[in-house]
Amino acid sequence: RSSPSFTLSSSSAASDVYKRQGWMCVVERSTMRSGVGSSARYEMSQKIMRKIIDEKKELAEIMDELTGLSDVRSTAGAMGILTGGHLQRKEAYNHGLVFALAPFLSDKDKYWDCLLYTSPSPRDS
Repeated sequence: RSSPSFTLSSSSAASDVYKRQGWMCVVERSTMRSGVGSSARYEMSQKIMRKIIDEKKELAEIMDELTGLSDVRSTAGAMGILTGGHLQRKEAYNHGLVFALAPFLSDKDKYWDCLLYTSPSPRDS
């Protein structure tokens, strides 16, 4: 399951800058072991963010309105539109999914002995 997020960054040199990324979490049901990954993070246009904040609209609805297309989220996504088609949503999310699967794709005993990457944690007992 993936979940988009927005992060607000501020500095005295620039006005508010919003960044967006998608998060993925993979859980092995039998052991509850999990892995987390994310898509690349990119700056979201302030024009779009004003509509999200002021008009309480979802990103998908705004992208459909601005592009005149229907269901942009299922095709190029905002990432694809804002990069002029150079990076589609699916491609960016694939990287996050591979990162979330990393604990399952690599040698568990050799690389994943840190408590942060085992669930449930021995600290939970």
